[in-house]
Amino acid sequence: MSVKRVSPEEALDLVREILPVIERRFPKEAGLVLGCRTSGRSEHAATLLEGAGYSNLIVQRAGFAGTRDALGRADPGWAQKGLPTSRQAETGRAWEELKADKP
Repeated sequence: MSVKRVSPEEALDLVREILPVIERRFPKEAGLVLGCRTSGRSEHAATLLEGAGYSNLIVQRAGFAGTRDALGRADPGWAQKGLPTSRQAETGRAWEELKADKP
């Protein structure tokens, strides 16, 4: 599996591409949990979603890989806490399928 690293500006462009898919799938009052590697992109996504009218948003603060607090203490992420992960999307939930699924 290759990982594409992008700048914050490129990440925002990707989020803007994702916004129409989110709007088709989730009502504005839906509770959404946002996550990425260490929460930086998720914070940007939350800002964009707030601007689009979503208000029930949670940013998974430590992200997938974990981060450190202001004092340098480890804040374990999703994977480090042993929470469920997968490298395979469920049928109908892969990005290409979601992007192509138009009403």
